[in-house]
Parts: sequence; structure tokens; C-alpha cells
Amino acid sequence: MKLGSAFALVQSQLIAGLLVLSVFASQTAFAAGPQTPAPGQASSGAPAQTITVPVGTVVPLTLVSQIKSKSTKVGDTVRAVVAFPITVGTQLAIPAGTYVEGVVTSLTAQAKTTHQPDVQIHFTRLLYANGYTATLDAANTQARNEIPGAISPELLSKAVPPAGFGMGRAPIAFYGGEGFTSRAQVTEPTLPPLPTTGRNIFIAVSSAMVAVFVTFMIVMLHHKNNSDYLLFDAGWQFQIALSSPLSLDAGQVAAAANMPSR
Repeated sequence: MKLGSAFALVQSQLIAGLLVLSVFASQTAFAAGPQTPAPGQASSGAPAQTITVPVGTVVPLTLVSQIKSKSTKVGDTVRAVVAFPITVGTQLAIPAGTYVEGVVTSLTAQAKTTHQPDVQIHFTRLLYANGYTATLDAANTQARNEIPGAISPELLSKAVPPAGFGMGRAPIAFYGGEGFTSRAQVTEPTLPPLPTTGRNIFIAVSSAMVAVFVTFMIVMLHHKNNSDYLLFDAGWQFQIALSSPLSLDAGQVAAAANMPSR
């Protein structure tokens, strides 16, 4: 009986020792196996590089969405693409063709001072070619859809006529020898007034009223047929300026820049 008890004790100790060795071996294999890098770190354990675009950076855009006078509302989403690449030092931050999304914050079909459409857009997101997105805080700096080559009312009011032109110009006399007189001295003959009768006055008033009525109808028909007209078409060139610093993952930006162009 004593020999059997001793044998059972030794057997239990061997089993316990084998269990401890197996647990130790599994822990060692797990520690030696491949490790998954933590979020925001490279496989070598180094933190990911960040590109910071400073406040006030100007980004040229090309409008993709159409903006209309009636169907476009405040709060609607607007999309555009970056027209020219943006760099920080020698690093590419925003490749050309990157999509930009924003919302309309203000829309006026015809401003009182300029008589031109005016829109304000707050851009909130960048979407790169590889699917990488970044939060953006920027607003458009060019809100008016000005006609190329047109002279603004402000510039027109400040225009100064050349010296000697207009009201203050002195009359010039032309002399051609004997028998010629100064141009300033020539008097044109006065034409006799046209006879005014009641019928002539009635015809003039009637014609004026008809012209006013026809003009009014044309204007009303034009507004009715064009109640939702285009203010800013796709392809409109404008600019935005960053209101807050923009932090970007350098690796994601590089991957997007290396994407094949479509």
C-alpha cells in the first residue's frame, strides 16, 4: 500500500510538471511570433509621419456640382476638385484631382450692390484617390461669378476722363481764311414746333402704354420659364483658404499620389 501511494504521488507530480512546461512553451512561441503594429505606428514601431498644412493656405478648386437659383438650398452638399497640387516645403500635401466636399452656407441669386450671384461654401472634407479622408476647415474666398473682362461698377465710378474731355473742354475755333467763321459762332436754324393735337397725344400715350405692357409681359415670361436658372456651373474656378491647420498622414498622401490616373 505504501509503494502504490508513492507511485501515485510521483505520477501526479510528473503530470503537473508537464502542464507547466507546455504553458511556458506556448507563451514563448507567442512572444517570438509576428506582432501586429499598433494603430498609428509603422511596422518598425516608429510613429507615422504627419504633414501639417498651415492656416491661410490657398487651394484652387474647380466646381463639380452645379449651383442653381432655386433648387440649391443652404445646407446642400457641394463638391469640387483640387485644380493645382499643394505642397508643404518639398512634401506633396494635396495632389491635383483630390475631391473636396462642403456645404452651402449662403446663396444670393442677385446681390444688391453688384447685381451678380453670390455664394458662400464651408468645405469640411478631403477625399483622396486611395480612399483616405481628412477633416478640412476652409471657406471660399471668391464668392462672385464675375464675367471675364467685365468692368465692375466700383472701377467704373472711379474712372477719370482724360484732360480736356467732356464738360470742361474749351470750344475750338477753326479758321479757314477769308469768309470762314468760328465754329462756336455758327447758329443752327430753329425748326418750327410740330402741331400738337389731341389725337397725336392720344396716339403717343397709347404707344407708350403698349410698349410698357409688352416689356412687362416679356420679363414675366422670362422669369417664369427660368425660375430655377444656373448661377455657378460645373467648371467654375475659385479658391478656398484654410481656417484651421490641416494634419495629413504622409504615407496615405504618398499612396494617393502614386495611384494611376484615370
